[in-house]
Amino acid sequence: MKRIVTIMLVLATTFAKAQSGAATNIGPEGAWSNVVSATILNDKMYTGEKNGAIYETDLVSTLRTPIGKNAFDKGKFIFAANNMLYVINYEGTMFKVNATTGASEQLGIKGTWSQMYAYAVCKDQFYAVNSMGALTVTDLKTNTTREMGSTYVNVSNMFATADKIYLLEQSGKLHEMSSVNGAQKMISPNNMWSGILCGTGYKGGVYMIDKIGNLYALATGSKSKMGKAEFSLARFLLGANDNLYFIESTGSLYEIKL
Repeated sequence: MKRIVTIMLVLATTFAKAQSGAATNIGPEGAWSNVVSATILNDKMYTGEKNGAIYETDLVSTLRTPIGKNAFDKGKFIFAANNMLYVINYEGTMFKVNATTGASEQLGIKGTWSQMYAYAVCKDQFYAVNSMGALTVTDLKTNTTREMGSTYVNVSNMFATADKIYLLEQSGKLHEMSSVNGAQKMISPNNMWSGILCGTGYKGGVYMIDKIGNLYALATGSKSKMGKAEFSLARFLLGANDNLYFIESTGSLYEIKL
């Protein structure tokens, strides 16, 4: 009997590991088709939508709830920090938004982030790269901004974990940057991370989806493939509730087991 129980436990463990990277459609198909940008706050998903609305999605029930009025018709990016939501519109102006009431206030000078195209948030610090190659960091508590350098023109995307920022270049090269002093080191050479559609930092790990539809985790500078190549329609990749989530270009929401 002990032998049978042991075998069953081994098989169960193997099966559980095999499910890592498996994707499941959750919620109504196409319900998120108007999403422009998405973020996570307190394990709930918040999306800025084409009609100017911000919606909260409970990732357990998939219930969508509008937050406040449709006041962000020119919203381009939405992110979370300091227990608040932040929206940057197409004019490059940043707003702080109460996630419960939708009340907002403008931060800084109008158009400050008009040239921004890549960003990441770490420890309530907002890191952004603009089209001139400048990397700036903004303290979202004090609303003060400083430049960290001007040689980042090749950066195509940025991801953050609890204490590090990852800079992905167009060539597929990946750099790790300390949030403490800005020190960098290359952790992946050219082409290793080329063709990335979207990605996210979550619980100390970095996850990316490429154009072929592969999902990869960053492990000691190398790729670790997860699941099947079935994510080619992914637009946004997010982490919450010990899972990953992505929205397809069709507007459907999926949960990925870690």
